[in-house]
Amino acid sequence: MGCYFSQRYIFAIMAHLGVLLTYALRVNISVALVAMVSTNSTNSDKKSSNPECHSGKNTTSSLNNGEFHWNENDQGLILASFFYGYLLTQLPGGFLANKFGGKYVFGFGMLVASIFSLLTPIAAKTNFYLLIAARVLMGIGEGVTLPALHALISQWSPPADRSKFVGYTFSGTNTGTILSLPISSLLAGSTFLGGWPSVFYVFGTLGIVWFFLWLFLVFNNPNEHPYIREAERNFLNKNQPVYSLEVKNMTVPWFSIFSSLHVWAILIAHFSNNWVWYMVLTGLPKYFKDVLDFKLTENGFLSALPFIAAFIVSIFIGWFSDFIRKKKCTTTFTRRFISAIGFYPSAVFLILASYSSCSNIAWSVSCMVLATAFLAFNGSGYLVNHLDISPRFGGILMGLSNTLGTVAGCITPSVTGYFTNGDPSSKNYRSVFFIAAAICLFGGTFFIAFLSGEVQPWNNVNDEIYKNSRFLEEQEKEKK
Repeated sequence: MGCYFSQRYIFAIMAHLGVLLTYALRVNISVALVAMVSTNSTNSDKKSSNPECHSGKNTTSSLNNGEFHWNENDQGLILASFFYGYLLTQLPGGFLANKFGGKYVFGFGMLVASIFSLLTPIAAKTNFYLLIAARVLMGIGEGVTLPALHALISQWSPPADRSKFVGYTFSGTNTGTILSLPISSLLAGSTFLGGWPSVFYVFGTLGIVWFFLWLFLVFNNPNEHPYIREAERNFLNKNQPVYSLEVKNMTVPWFSIFSSLHVWAILIAHFSNNWVWYMVLTGLPKYFKDVLDFKLTENGFLSALPFIAAFIVSIFIGWFSDFIRKKKCTTTFTRRFISAIGFYPSAVFLILASYSSCSNIAWSVSCMVLATAFLAFNGSGYLVNHLDISPRFGGILMGLSNTLGTVAGCITPSVTGYFTNGDPSSKNYRSVFFIAAAICLFGGTFFIAFLSGEVQPWNNVNDEIYKNSRFLEEQEKEKK
């Protein structure tokens, strides 16, 4: 007999690579901007504004002769414009995935983002607002991807292994950040394809290659897959509901969703988690420069450390969460236990990090790494809870919660700028960290208090097929 590789694992690998590329396409412009913008247009050649750490020399190793003269506000608009588009398609992404299948929604969303990545250099050289439009359209394309992925995971992961699947696939958010930052830096500083334009050409091309592999290798569910073995198909079908075309066209129980306290627990947890996440993702390099006076080279490496730690945790926590469930712990208990580890220590280390200075750099960096690492535990908390309470509408729920999470991503940079504008000192950054810690504590407490690990009655509306599923049988066993 020939070699056979499990189709659900092929799906998991392709999904991980897809999430990796969504984040690579999202964050690479933060590095490319350094090469694109003339130093004279910014304040980057000023000395550190923090008298505690100022070493008496310019922290910028060399002047950058970029071709664009965009000020700080212009650059802020470029970075934020992606999220404006991303915000618009979160909810439609889950809805479209339920109607047409997550395979095509995720795939074509990535294709759109990749195409506009390839067009970014042309747009930038043509007109500033054309660049903004390209970034908005890239965000619109990417906005449908994660909700669509949730809909697919509900089809390809047995409930007992679901935390593992979510943990592995969504760890692509970390690997995408870890890989894209240094690779983008090398490309932008080279002469390959003109330097900074190569950042967008390389990642855009990778996205298109991934798209065609995705179309060939991934299918909406086991019943549509032409290459899957019957044994694996039967294993997946007996552990979860089978969706038919009639089920896909069902009415979404919007009132029940919005009136569910369990849903609101997920929404608030997602907002709180993303507030801290985007604060680190968008603000950590500047914090390291302003408060700790790091040089550009060491800043890039040290800024990646929190995401390396988060990646390691995200792989471990999925296995750990499923291990707890297999020890006859209920899903509700497991999500509460994991979320307590995720939210509370993260808030504590944020508070400790707020008292950083150049006299205790190792402690400062360690606190940020630990705050981000503990936050990654939430990958087996609220991030998978959509599928616990509603496997059928998991994509739509992910669209709702990620919409609120994206709002946090839009607000966080402005809050940081408000407190640090004109004086990015450790004292002013302390306010930023305390606000993040408070939001983290509130979101974690609310989620732990009101979450549920059981399938909700409104998930089964108008579906006789679901009643015959053994998925609900597992839920009943957990209650006992």
